[in-house]
Amino acid sequence: MGWRDILRPIRDGLRDNLPSKQPHDNPEKNVRRQQDLLKGFTYFDSFQDIDNWHPDQAYSFQRANTPLLPRSGSTVVKGKSNITLIHDFSGNYHDYENVHGSFVDQPSYSGEYTQSIDAFVYFSHKLVCVPPPSWTNTLHRNGVKALGTFLVEPQSVGISKILHRSLADNQTWEYALATQLTHIARFYGFDGWLINIEKTFPIADWSLQCLQGFLEQLRSSFDDGCVIWYDSLTCKNTIDYQNELTEQNILLAKAAGSILTNYVWTAKSAARSKAFALQNGFDPVKVLCGIDVWAQSSEGPGRLRVTYPKEIGGGTGTGLGVAKLAEVGLGSGLFAPAWPYEHFPSQSDSEAVERSMWTGNPLPETLRCSCTVRDRHSIRDYMTEPILKNAHEYPAGSENFFYTDFKQAFEQFVGPSGTAEKNRAIADLVSKSLLPRPVLYAGAQKTLFGFSEVTETNTLLLAEIMQVCIQPRSGKTRSYSISDVALSELNETWTSLLWKVNTEGLEDAGSEDDGLPHSDVTGPFDFFVINIDGRDIGRGYSLDYLLRDIDDEIYVKLTGVGYDGEVKHPSLRPSQHKPSRLGLVTAMMNIFRILGDLSHLFSILILLHKMKTSSSASGISFKSQFLYLIVYVTRYIDLLWTDPFKSLWNTTFKLVFIGTSSYIIYLMLNDYKPTHDPNLDTFRVQYLVAGSAVLGILFPYKYIPSEMLWAFSIWLEAVAILPQLFMLQRTGEAETITTHYLFALGAYRALYIPNWIYRWFTEGWFEPISVIAGLVQTVLYSDFFYIYYTKVFQGKKFNLPV
Repeated sequence: MGWRDILRPIRDGLRDNLPSKQPHDNPEKNVRRQQDLLKGFTYFDSFQDIDNWHPDQAYSFQRANTPLLPRSGSTVVKGKSNITLIHDFSGNYHDYENVHGSFVDQPSYSGEYTQSIDAFVYFSHKLVCVPPPSWTNTLHRNGVKALGTFLVEPQSVGISKILHRSLADNQTWEYALATQLTHIARFYGFDGWLINIEKTFPIADWSLQCLQGFLEQLRSSFDDGCVIWYDSLTCKNTIDYQNELTEQNILLAKAAGSILTNYVWTAKSAARSKAFALQNGFDPVKVLCGIDVWAQSSEGPGRLRVTYPKEIGGGTGTGLGVAKLAEVGLGSGLFAPAWPYEHFPSQSDSEAVERSMWTGNPLPETLRCSCTVRDRHSIRDYMTEPILKNAHEYPAGSENFFYTDFKQAFEQFVGPSGTAEKNRAIADLVSKSLLPRPVLYAGAQKTLFGFSEVTETNTLLLAEIMQVCIQPRSGKTRSYSISDVALSELNETWTSLLWKVNTEGLEDAGSEDDGLPHSDVTGPFDFFVINIDGRDIGRGYSLDYLLRDIDDEIYVKLTGVGYDGEVKHPSLRPSQHKPSRLGLVTAMMNIFRILGDLSHLFSILILLHKMKTSSSASGISFKSQFLYLIVYVTRYIDLLWTDPFKSLWNTTFKLVFIGTSSYIIYLMLNDYKPTHDPNLDTFRVQYLVAGSAVLGILFPYKYIPSEMLWAFSIWLEAVAILPQLFMLQRTGEAETITTHYLFALGAYRALYIPNWIYRWFTEGWFEPISVIAGLVQTVLYSDFFYIYYTKVFQGKKFNLPV
């Protein structure tokens, strides 16, 4: 142990106790985080983020809906190595991984050889890195385990929280962080973690026993092999890469259940790792020796990366390392398998190099890259020892059924003219299906189509097959339905389309239907075909789907498709007679809302009519009118950034309310000022404004200025009429036309109550701030409504007790 090893824990302890700038303090990161969230991405930058996480904060589309499909049992072939990929690709979380699909300039890495992959670790330089649902779905569809990454880097703060524990009810130690990481993995639908700690613990907090306990609790929550310890931190609390299984890491490897060694190993150290594993009762297959695919690149200054075999390992020589590990009997951990797409500028070269790495295909003669050594990648034996030759290969499909529609992760974009656009593609990684490993070339001689047994016996150059489904059938049928279709506005640009799945009777029959998967997110459905106004716009893999810049009214048709490719027909009901729901979805409007808005407008017109015809503002509270102007300006500030044509109804009413209220204030301050008696208008409105401001600041839906102003306006509107009612109370009477104004204004808010009830049943909508404030406002009007009905409707003069 050197002096650096002694001083590093002291330095880290001091750093942990110093105040640090939180990631949320960076506005650019916050904007990126919000954009990533809408793409289905989830990650955490701090321990506080992990502590604060709750499932209610997530959208359905952030979760993977495809469960891990169990692979067919097969005989383990000796001399083969299990492959785990550690996917680090330019920081990851790219647009092409968007769960909703996206347009890209060219295809990128999508993991073409899943039949020979045991596990896939999604790696990014975040504290907690959750695999995007697009990756988890396509991996699970192919029987590959998807793992997230827990990465503690030297700049990370709060590392001691890993060791925090408490005594549970059953008198066992419980580690809060392990519990939270388990909840995160189960909620988002992936299978385990790579634990990579690149920083020592403060000396005062260090406990090997606690770190083992943390790993053991985490491992017990997942299937064997789904928690992997990385070879960085040793059992002595030092950062010392062993590059093999040793006394320095065996206890942590056992606690986790699996270990990924660093990448600078040799044939002798690999043999020692196997022997040491057997001596300590540790399965050698759980020892994954790292292979750095980037090691073959030589561009840029600094120390060259090294991996087995030295000088030619990694890159196109990755298969040589896999061959040696297969010979020894250890697993292989391939770091950065997307290297061809990051290192080679040409898409065709990237695809060719990836094929060469995995299958041994010859490299293109015109291969170009930034390496300083000519022909660096045309090493000896790269064609004779590809990765697939020595990797354990699993049968395609699940042990219960096989289905593929041959859908790839990228499709060429076809423009309106019907021709493919050269530099534009559609990325749909989430929909990628099982693909055949042999390459099929164009030139079909004959097309066979049908659902009966294929009886063709002639040799075909190519059979163009659209779908293949192999599944035992029991004759059972189940019926499902899709209901409660609704829209929820997320922001000025995006609206979420929501729906529910009804699976009546499924629980009684068990969680599986003829061996087919059942999702915790979407039930029996693999995906939903979404049709808007007669046009298919894509597939949804959750119970919500993002729509951009839509009208208030759209026609939606949802068709649920099962994991076997079949449409799951809903039950026939009197209100629904088609296999997919076709309904009118309204985001905002219904008859009660329309009547409420018209009543509001009518009240203002009555007031203006009264003032203009009598040339007087007598009996009208200036303070109430000024409060209403504040309400409209603070609530409708979104006019500054919202598309005015998104809802012409809303835009028109917002402008009218602001304009007419401003005009009323102008008249009362100028033309009709002598007719207004301020001695009668004496209500202390500062208490109303202050109270509403406090509520708006404390209880907004989001802590951003626009949301706090909106909440403030809602609370202020609820009490803005009080100065007017107080003025009526003081005078004891009012002109009939003034009471008509008050009645129309009160009716506007009263009509919103059935509007809320209607939206609750049709959209599942509920905004507690609006509802509570609206009920308060209606209660304030209740006494006035009673006297108005008993007096004015009978033609009597409106009187209030003085």
